Amino acid sequence: MVEVVATQVQTYRVRRSNGTEAVVVASDDRNTLEIYGRTADRKVWIKRNDMNAEMTQTAVISVIKGLERFGSSDYSDIAEYVKTEFNNKFGKTWHCLVILRGGFSVQNETNCYICLDIDDYMVVLFKQ
Repeated sequence: MVEVVATQVQTYRVRRSNGTEAVVVASDDRNTLEIYGRTADRKVWIKRNDMNAEMTQTAVISVIKGLERFGSSDYSDIAEYVKTEFNNKFGKTWHCLVILRGGFSVQNETNCYICLDIDDYMVVLFKQ
């Protein structure tokens, strides 16, 4: 028996501060991401997600814009940027964690949670 699992791959172009574009590939399947992400500037593994498509797209793009704007070591600035983007677009109150691998437990509103794996860290975004 062969199991077929539907996965999604999204490709985004995010403008960097220097005017060039970063090609970003996002997927909920790590193997698919490795295949499609070979030529991408950034790969985003969507580990867990219960957001709608618009929120998911906004989350991925906001995180990448935060990384491009603040660099990968300014975690609190990236988190603040993403949180502010979501508060402005989807209403308050959103929380964002940018962490180097680890465990966490959060309580969130329904359809308001995403966990992204980018490079060596995770981004957790949720509304409470």
